[in-house]
Amino acid sequence: MVGLEGTVDTTSFSRTNTLPVPFGGSFETAQTKSDVQATIRGRLGFAWDRALIYGAAGLAWERFDTLYGLYGNNNGNAGINGGGYFLGSNEIPNTRLGWTVGGGVEYALNDHWSVRAEYRYTNFGSFSNPGIDGGAFEATPGLVGSFLNANRQLALSQAQVGFSYKFGAFASEPAPAAHIVKGPAVALGSPPAAALPAINWTGFYVGGQIGYAYGGNHGAYSYGTLGGLDGSAPLTGDEKGVIFGGHVGYNRQFDNWVVGLEGSVDGTNLVKNSTLGISDPNNPNTTNSLSTTVQSDVQGALRGRAGYAFGRLLTFATGGGAIANFSYQSNILAADSLGFAVASNPGQTALRVGWTVGGGVEWAVNNNWSVRGEYRYSDFGNFTDAPSLITTPGAFYSGSRHLDQNEVQFGFNYKFGEAAPAQVIAKY
Repeated sequence: MVGLEGTVDTTSFSRTNTLPVPFGGSFETAQTKSDVQATIRGRLGFAWDRALIYGAAGLAWERFDTLYGLYGNNNGNAGINGGGYFLGSNEIPNTRLGWTVGGGVEYALNDHWSVRAEYRYTNFGSFSNPGIDGGAFEATPGLVGSFLNANRQLALSQAQVGFSYKFGAFASEPAPAAHIVKGPAVALGSPPAAALPAINWTGFYVGGQIGYAYGGNHGAYSYGTLGGLDGSAPLTGDEKGVIFGGHVGYNRQFDNWVVGLEGSVDGTNLVKNSTLGISDPNNPNTTNSLSTTVQSDVQGALRGRAGYAFGRLLTFATGGGAIANFSYQSNILAADSLGFAVASNPGQTALRVGWTVGGGVEWAVNNNWSVRGEYRYSDFGNFTDAPSLITTPGAFYSGSRHLDQNEVQFGFNYKFGEAAPAQVIAKY
């Protein structure tokens, strides 16, 4: 098998590093994030009946955003620029062209639908951030020459599961062999067309899912410094990212009604970076900000399901308990009448227990395989944020965020047990 495939993916890749600087209370931050990528790849594989094993390679395109910050003080080091506070920052959007290679397995459920799992490695080369003269941003007048220079290798590994629909008519299948029973000649009409086997939703099943999630960034921060800056600002925009994982469950059918229990585990890359501007009425040209990041990497749920089956179509509602791991970091960087003010929370994690509710539809391809789409809302309550490292006495902030998520996922199931027996046509 040879072929050509193009893909477009939304992403929310993000990585933030905080590096110490050898002066008291000083540090450097570096963040890289991405929101969209695309590829065009050739595929070469070998098919064993319904299973296809393939390799793929080609070109990749991705948009990156890199942010850098350097701030702190070298007080006590009078020989370095005479001592004082320093600050430099920069944000550089960048579109990169690279290469990608990988492989996977694909299984045909029938002549139209197939499911797949795939791994790819993608490389976009090295990216250098130019040196930054922080003079325009410094809190101490006349302090020039603060700079940073960074180099980053832009490469990523990704594992994905998905499904495909192939257009075209079903391939014709040979008619089943007739069983001939000898007996008296009887005039018969044409045998009736074979009906599709009945679908039974009862049984244990396993499956996978992939989708998109957003939310978890509703709240506000307040701030203040000894030099007279104070105020508050709301958080806007959503934490966004891909969500993917696996599930296991059991259904029991009573006439057309179906009830069950399902557990799921998902990996996520939900992330939101917020920068809240801080205004100083006495010095409007000074750049001040409060920045905060929240992200989630894994979550799970245990849910009941109840639905109604229309033959091969099952509509269902679901609800139960949920658990998720969140991490967050924040800092305030401001210049007031007393000088430079810094306070930060370099990073903390929180395991949150909440609840989830939603619904969806599921379509039985046959008595073993099914595909589905589902929406869920999950709520993990509120958490508060405050600085754990106060570089400048009197600098503070306090924030509150509501951790909720909206999730849209598509997936597939395999139900254990024998398929319904094929119908046999007897000819007399």
